[in-house]
Amino acid sequence: MHFQNARSSTALNYLSLLRVLRGRRDRNALIVLFVFVICGVVLWDNREKSETSTISEPAQRQIHKSLDQAANPFHRQPSDMPTLVHLDLKGSPPKMSYLREFLPHVRQLGATGLLIEYEDTFPYTGRLSVLRSTAFSYSKEEIDELLELAHSLHLDVIPLVQTFGHLEFALKHPEFTALREEPDNDWSVCPLRDGSVELVKEMIDQIMAAHRRSKYIHVGGDEVANMGKCRQCQRFTASHGKVGLYRMHMLVVMRYVAQKWHGVRSLFWDDMVRHWSPSDLKAFAEFGDPMVWCYVEHVERMVPPKSLSMFASVFPKVWLASAFKGAAHRSASWVPVKLHVNNHYSWNRMIHENLPSRNVIGGLVLTGWSRYMHHWELCELLPAAIPSLALCLEVAAAGEQHSIPDARLQAISSGLGFKKSIPIEQHVLFEDEPSGLNFPGHAVYELIFRFAVFRAEFDKARRIFNGKDRSSAFEVLAEKAVRLSEDADLQLNKVFPPPVAQEWIRINISPILKEISSH
Repeated sequence: MHFQNARSSTALNYLSLLRVLRGRRDRNALIVLFVFVICGVVLWDNREKSETSTISEPAQRQIHKSLDQAANPFHRQPSDMPTLVHLDLKGSPPKMSYLREFLPHVRQLGATGLLIEYEDTFPYTGRLSVLRSTAFSYSKEEIDELLELAHSLHLDVIPLVQTFGHLEFALKHPEFTALREEPDNDWSVCPLRDGSVELVKEMIDQIMAAHRRSKYIHVGGDEVANMGKCRQCQRFTASHGKVGLYRMHMLVVMRYVAQKWHGVRSLFWDDMVRHWSPSDLKAFAEFGDPMVWCYVEHVERMVPPKSLSMFASVFPKVWLASAFKGAAHRSASWVPVKLHVNNHYSWNRMIHENLPSRNVIGGLVLTGWSRYMHHWELCELLPAAIPSLALCLEVAAAGEQHSIPDARLQAISSGLGFKKSIPIEQHVLFEDEPSGLNFPGHAVYELIFRFAVFRAEFDKARRIFNGKDRSSAFEVLAEKAVRLSEDADLQLNKVFPPPVAQEWIRINISPILKEISSH
């Protein structure tokens, strides 16, 4: 602000001097003054930019490239609905150096925004500083840079803060154990206990203070399986039922967002209210919209079609959530592309058959889970899922219900550097190893590809060989496992903080080496 005032003051001084010189009709002096004014404006502009922008010049060049449709190798047509990519930072948070590459790339792939779930990687302060992971968390400056980069790329950002269940990252700490619904379970807060709502409000405030451009906040609310277990909640549900308990707490949260953060609307996961009546849901519509999530190949088997149309009749907008990774198995390493592409085909059929138009959809979020739960092991890593993300964004944008046209599949594959089509079927793993890839973190994708092939070889040797044959096969596999471990340590540490590589090796390679050594 002070630069703006200074520039205005300087401009007034220039104008005053100009009047004097005009009175003297001194042409040379006018020319000098004109040059001086131009140089002054440029200097002030550059000074302002250096103070406000956290984006480096190379990053700015990448931004311009990402926004240039003519230079986009994927030749993608704009989607008719917002498509956001979920960044689940609680499991394997990428370094900022990787995110600087990833965000422009995801913009080129056709995403229009990000749903960012920080959990314990957010730089909480004050009494909430205990929530920050001791292994890794982002600094305030890194969050500012991330959000500025997203804004420059025209990517809308929606932060996600869990406010009921999935609160292990907070309730595991002694400072907050008294807020648990069950003493020995750090899954969810008791909504009636003193301090529970205050904790939630404080998390929301710190997150929203960093996301002042955001028009939405996702307040979670899913899978609160142990709701109503404590004595206080049992007394409440005896009169109001579990529907009443859930509605009470989520309304407190969403009403607070609307009152404290004017103009911000809440989003919430739908699973806890999927079978409610319209009358039970009506109170939510003033403050928030549901995000209907389903990650399987046949969406209609988990989401009753009537639920989708019912949500559309109650809420101004209905949001949807698919998956491009993190929905196959809690410890999966290879991303099953076919599963996720089929999930998007199914969603498109569901939309076509059960919604009056795509205009009622607030947006589609392509989730990419890094852990199923806070205390569980890692699942698929983000760089290994970029081919899946690229195809899922294509299906979402084009509205395809059964297949991707060969020309589009080839264009996307070529844009990522694949010599052939992206491997969708599992058996393709036994063909040539991919080379020449060019997307951010492609070395991690190649590592995971080699590990998937190795894992299949190990399972086969364990199944068909006995005695000396097995020993010989295991000896060769042990050498491969050691090389994979060394490569994983090298490549993963380029993208993630060290604990990610350590955990990935521990859950994927170490058990195999242990079994081989015990043979």
